[in-house]
Parts: sequence; C-alpha cells; structure tokens
Amino acid sequence: MTPPPLPRAHATLAFFASLAFWPIYTCLKPQARLWVRGSRAENAGTPSPSITLGNTTSIRSKAVIQIPPYAKRASRKIWRKFRKVLEQGQGWGGGGRKLAKDLADGFAYNLDLVCMLLDAIGARNTLKFMEVCESPMPTGIRVNTLLTNITQLAISLSQLGAKIKHSLDSPEPLGSLERIARSGEGFCIYGKAPSWVGSGMLYLSGHYMLQGGASMLVPLALEPRPGETVLDLCAAPGGKTSAIALLMRNKGILVANDRPNRRRISALASNQHRMHACSNTIITALDALNMKSLNPFPLNFRKVLVDAPCSGLGILRKYISENSKSKSRSRQNIKLLADNQKKLLLAAIDIAGANAKIVYSTCSVTAEENEEVISYALAKRNVKLIPLPSLPGGSPGLKRYGSTLFHPSLSLCRRFFPHIDGTDGFFIAKFQKIREGSEKARENSPRVGGNSEKFRADLASGDRKRGRRDEEGIASGKALALSKVEKEAVMASFKHFYPLGLNLSERSEKLLRIRDRVFLCPEKIARTLVAFPKDLPVASVGTYIGTLTPPRESSGGEVGFKLSVTGLGLLQNSTSRIVLTAKGSNAFIYGQNILSSDIVKTEGIGASRVGVVFSTEGIPLGIGKLKNRKIVENLADIGKYVRDEDNLGIIS
Repeated sequence: MTPPPLPRAHATLAFFASLAFWPIYTCLKPQARLWVRGSRAENAGTPSPSITLGNTTSIRSKAVIQIPPYAKRASRKIWRKFRKVLEQGQGWGGGGRKLAKDLADGFAYNLDLVCMLLDAIGARNTLKFMEVCESPMPTGIRVNTLLTNITQLAISLSQLGAKIKHSLDSPEPLGSLERIARSGEGFCIYGKAPSWVGSGMLYLSGHYMLQGGASMLVPLALEPRPGETVLDLCAAPGGKTSAIALLMRNKGILVANDRPNRRRISALASNQHRMHACSNTIITALDALNMKSLNPFPLNFRKVLVDAPCSGLGILRKYISENSKSKSRSRQNIKLLADNQKKLLLAAIDIAGANAKIVYSTCSVTAEENEEVISYALAKRNVKLIPLPSLPGGSPGLKRYGSTLFHPSLSLCRRFFPHIDGTDGFFIAKFQKIREGSEKARENSPRVGGNSEKFRADLASGDRKRGRRDEEGIASGKALALSKVEKEAVMASFKHFYPLGLNLSERSEKLLRIRDRVFLCPEKIARTLVAFPKDLPVASVGTYIGTLTPPRESSGGEVGFKLSVTGLGLLQNSTSRIVLTAKGSNAFIYGQNILSSDIVKTEGIGASRVGVVFSTEGIPLGIGKLKNRKIVENLADIGKYVRDEDNLGIIS
C-alpha cells in the first residue's frame, strides 16, 4: 500500500529546509570523507614506499591537535582534487606536478620543498604533515631532576594555572606525545602557555627547561654516564647539553662547543648555569669544522653529539604565528645545509676516540639532511650504525628516496613526525667508530679543517675568514689560576654570606679565571685545562661566580670582586638570609626593590646589610641589601636571564 502524498505545505517546507542545510552538508562531507578514508587506509596498513606509518589514533584528539580553518579548507580542496592518489598512500605518482603545486599554494611552501617531501614520505603523509604543522604545538617541559621531580613540578605548575592534559597518576593511557615526553623526564602544557612559563620563578631558578618532546630523546639516545668524557659539538643554546650534564649527574667532563658567536655562547652558558648543570662543563667557542685540526686533542671522547644546524622543517609548529622562512627553503638551500652537515659529522667522527659512540640528530624531515648525510658518513669513515636504546614512538629511517636505495642498516635510524607521534619532526641516528682502519679512512678523505699549524697561526692573528664580527665581545681565552691577592678578594666577598668563607679544600674544587671572570670547577677539570692548547678559546669552565674589578682608590688600591648571580647555588645554605613573600619574590626577580610588607624574616644580616634573598619555598632569588628594615635593594637577581638580551634562556 503506497503512503499518501505529503500535503503541499509540508512538501514546500521540506524543499526550503533542504536548501538551507545544503551548504552545511557540502562543507562537512569532504572532511568526513577525508578522515574516514584516512582511517581505513591506516587500518588496512597501507604504507608509503619509503616510510612505515605508526598508529596515529593516539594523537587524533581535538585537545591535542587543533587544525585552523584555513588549513582544513586547503586540505579539503586537495582531497577533492587528488582523491585517488591520496587514498592509495603510495608515492605521488598520478598527481605529478599539479599535486605538488596545489600543496605549495595551499600551505605557502616552496615548490622544491614540497617535491622533496613527496619523494620522501609520499602524498598522503605530506598532506597530513603540512596540515598538522599549521596547528599550535604543546609546550614541552623537561624537569631538572637535581632540584625536583616530575610529580612535584606538575602539581606546582597546575596550581599556577598551567593546563596539563594527563594527571601523572591517571590510569588513562598516554598519547604518543606524552609517552615520549615522560621518557625524557618531562610532560606537556596544552593550549596557550601562560606568559610566566618562560620567565617565572621556577623557570629562572632552573626547575625546568622548555624543550620539545622529541628533542628530549636525543640525550637519551647518546646514553652519557657519570664519569665519562663527552663532547657536544654544536651545543648552543644548551637544551640538550644541560640534559646530558644532568644524566652525567655533573660527574665526568662535558665539553660544550659552538661557533664563536656572542649571543649563542652567552645563551649556552646562562642555560647551563640556570639548570645547575655547569660544574663539569667546559664551554669552548670554536668553529666545529676546525676542532679536529687541534690534533692531538687532549681529551679522549667516549660519546659525541652532533645536533647539526638544519632547515628546521620539523619545528614549523613553533612558528605558526610568524612567516617562517623554513617554508621558503629551496632545493639549493637544503643542499648547502646538507654539505655542512656532512662536514660536521665527519669532524665529529675524526675527533672521537676509538670505539666511541656518535649520535647525529636534526630537527628536519628531508632525506637530504638525514639519510643522505648518514650514507655519506658510512662511505667516508670506518663506522657502523648501531641500534638506538629503547625509545617510545618514531618510525624507521627511509629505505629509499626517489630512485636512490639506502643501505638496509639505515632502518636503525629513527624518524619522528608531527602527524604520527605528535612531536616535532626529528631524526636520530647512532654510530660506533671502528678501531681498525679508522686512521686509514681519515687519510683517504680530504681534511675539512686544513693544516693544524696554519690554523693555529690564523687563530692567533685573528685572520680567520668567517665570524670575526661574531667573536667580538666573547670573553674567551686560557684558564689561569688566581693569584694570592685575587683569591683573597674572592674569599672576602663570600664572608658576607658564610662566617668561614668558601672552604675549597672540603669541596675538592679550584678557582680559575678567564680574563677577569672567576670560575669554580672540580680539580679534575682544572687539571684537564692545563693540557688544553693555548689557542683553544675557552669561554666558561665550571660555575661562573663573579668578576674581578681593578684596584680603586676608594677600596685602598686593592683588587675587588663582584659576586655573580650565577653562583647562587653556592649560597643555598648561606647564614645571611632575607626571606620574601610570594608577591615580593615575583617582584624581586624582575629587578624591583621590595618594601617591608613583603619581607617575611631576616637572618644573620651583618654590618654590610647584604644577604641572599630567598622565596618562602627556599629558592635563592638573588642578592639584596637591607635598608632600615624597610626596603630590600635589589643588587642582583635571577631575572637577568630574561631581561639581558645576551642571556636568552628559552630553548627551541
């Protein structure tokens, strides 16, 4: 029996209702089709010819990845036009140049760069990578285990208003990004990070470092141990360097090198001091390509990290609010970077000791900067790839790139992708240097650094071809022992805070100076520096505690000493204390003077009226001078790390 026809009024209403909902239907249908087809392809396990996909369902949470509308529109348009190519997930065959051009136009990339991504990871992965790179990246927090632990810090930041997605004791399974961060003693803050994250009291006092999840895995891949001799060849601004020092528990010798650039060396030194990871660190300012020209180097490095300068294509999510120049990289730009990376890796292998382990990493996803560099090193040096330690997430290295087939051992490398692991894009590989034939392999390859004696002569005369302007302002040189008069000036300064001064014999440490700056370092480090070449520019060694001042008439013609805020760790147990409220502490770290209403108590303040300023939690904030018990004059505070442009402390 056929149903009766609808009344004319009802039919008219249905017709107009369909017209009203038609635009909504046309907008939602392609996006729904995109995700359904994408999930079907993943469930079917259809891989790209050059990369094995991981399970991406753990990061498909709107709380983690929030794709902006313009990126969704561009993605939908490309899916409609190249649906068959994208559903296959293999290469970019049928799409050809048109697919590459639409991707480049839709997401504002250089066309050469899009073609390189398509060759490396295929069409579907390239689209997902570019789409996710338009979304904001959660803020990674790496915990300083010398001062606190992950649970205490997460609670403290949550109470201050930070949005931490998973509670640390929650039975809810962690997503890929969180698992990666937790393995590196870290976690993530989701949503817009509060303004105080990179300038608050806990940050300035070294309780944590801002660092991406995949970046936290690089020091774990190196596996540094206490007592070893380790080299970080391209160390600035110091995120991975401080993590290495903490894994070594500040025992052993860590040489952190970077090119002679004032801002980079200052950032490296300030971050090492802020994170209390400086006592076993020697910071040198030397072009890494010339370091091996100082053979024989006085140290036998057992572990070497090469975190090479790269295109930064893996960290595009950090710069979505800016016009990132990484998107405009051309094939020629990438080639120039790759050539430099090959030279850096060869230099690292040459300077490493026999059977040493070398880790190579970049924050890029191109094959030119990763697999091709690894293949070059395998061909030019007597090294082999070895398995990485157990790290969460990641995909094996590429098996092929375009028409190039890579050695099967490159599957031991690890790639991290934003659209698969939720982290920054990263690449990590680990070598072992083979003793037999390593010298012969070095002789068969052209030297990068040139003649050792000629380089030393050029360095002494200041006639190097590059970086002369960058070197201006870097206080580097030979580390020397203090004279008796200089040592007395330093000890007298510490008597303001300790009745007995600084007892070096109990600490097994020595005072050294580089020009007018004074450092406190372990005796083992001091003995090592004696063997350093005189022309090797050392910028910092151990803990920087202050600066020697020339004799003045007002001081009776005696050498003076100005204590630095970077030496606050030595004053943790000072008997001269000024304790402030939470409000007063926050004001003090930004250079303000403090009124009596924000002073909780004072202890052991002598005739000089100078004492170490603490928060109520016992965190040393700086040095202050008490005036009539009404005002604490700010003489030095830990906030200088963010106020001084030469001591930038935020890590990429």
